[in-house]
Amino acid sequence: CVTDATRPSTTLPAISQAAGPTLSDVLGNSGIAVSGAVDVSYDWADSDGVVGHVFDGGAADNTFALHQANLLVTKTFGGGVSATVNTILGDDAAVTGADGDDFDIFQGYISYTNGGLTVSGGKFATLAGYEVVNSAGNANASRSFLFLFQPLAHTGVRASYKLNDSLALTAGLVNGIAANPAFAGSRDNNSDKTIEAQIAFTPTKSLSVYLTGYKGNEDGGVGPGIGLDGGVINNDLVDLVASYTINDMLSVALNADYISTEDGTGGNTENKGIAGYVTAKVLPKLSLTLRGESVVIDNGNGLGDDITINEGTLTAGYSVTDALTVLAEVRADSSSDDLVFNQHGLGGDSNYQNTATIKGILKF
Repeated sequence: CVTDATRPSTTLPAISQAAGPTLSDVLGNSGIAVSGAVDVSYDWADSDGVVGHVFDGGAADNTFALHQANLLVTKTFGGGVSATVNTILGDDAAVTGADGDDFDIFQGYISYTNGGLTVSGGKFATLAGYEVVNSAGNANASRSFLFLFQPLAHTGVRASYKLNDSLALTAGLVNGIAANPAFAGSRDNNSDKTIEAQIAFTPTKSLSVYLTGYKGNEDGGVGPGIGLDGGVINNDLVDLVASYTINDMLSVALNADYISTEDGTGGNTENKGIAGYVTAKVLPKLSLTLRGESVVIDNGNGLGDDITINEGTLTAGYSVTDALTVLAEVRADSSSDDLVFNQHGLGGDSNYQNTATIKGILKF
């Protein structure tokens, strides 16, 4: 009789598989680096329309959202030459591109590096601000009010020179100051150019200080301040970012802005604000980030008192894996003016708004 011991084996012979290169190996050997992030969330607000938020204005609809699929590709050539393309797909692209589309080429530039000098030409991210467009680069789920007044990207030329390990200088000439596209029509609209400059000081691995300035002209109706006529508007922006890592468990940061706008007819405005950040690692995979912020908006031209807007945001970040992070956030905004936020209908009829977000960010 046939028993298990004498039954012919049905196990297939092992197939020898030679270990081949991974996709990362192939790309790396070709001088191509690929990275990015996918940002999805459920956003909630207690108002009929969220005011002053960038990228999460749809929170008033209490809805799921694909904020962005952010892809950054850099190709390195010989002789210090490289090319970078950064695309954004999703709801955020309608803001970065200012065209209402769900796709935007946020950055696209070529660079030449020789020693400590790097020269770039094309469209590149702004030098200003602590928070960034790529969601994976921020500890909070939402962006600050300051982010609303800062540029996002510029088109032109930029040169950076690293003097030593602690000090680097950057200067550029770009089409326009082109404030955040959340301001309608904020693309460059004249032939004048904007000057950008930055001093980056990193005396230790724990401390970084960046002082950035922009100065340029735009035609009426664009920029961080909105002019009252159709003439030329002079826009000046001074931005300070400082961050300090106290220890492995605690870090702090500060971002301060001063924005001056002059429309040539005596219509001058001076908007200013400051945001502070504290991040504490409470567990190996859990961190808490508290952001507090105050922004003063100058009505200008004697139209009324300045408006002060404050916000407090608490974000819990949990690292599910090295690649996947989940953020849970609550935020409260308040204003010194009773007609800023939209609690009971569009048009401004309240001095507060509250939002909340649960967000997943996958980095690759």
